[in-house]
Amino acid sequence: AEIDAESVLNGTDVRKNDIITHVNGNPLNKANVLLSAVENGKVGDSLKLTLCRVNQNYDISTFEVSVKLVEDKGSSEEATTEPSLWNPFQEGYGW
Repeated sequence: AEIDAESVLNGTDVRKNDIITHVNGNPLNKANVLLSAVENGKVGDSLKLTLCRVNQNYDISTFEVSVKLVEDKGSSEEATTEPSLWNPFQEGYGW
């Protein structure tokens, strides 16, 4: 939904709605590929992410960014128990 101001992606070319397709050259063809790369890395390690962007004219562009893993210091915000789900059939989406 957004790129947090404290995210390592903040200040890069990454925009909201870009899609990560590869991490360190490995395709994200399984749900655990990105998670495994993060869990197996150490603070300070770099990951190379390949992203794709679908432009307004439906052209697809790809690009890479390098990010460093940082320590997870948790969140001071209260956790919500209900997931935020996007419903394209909900009124107000222009359908």
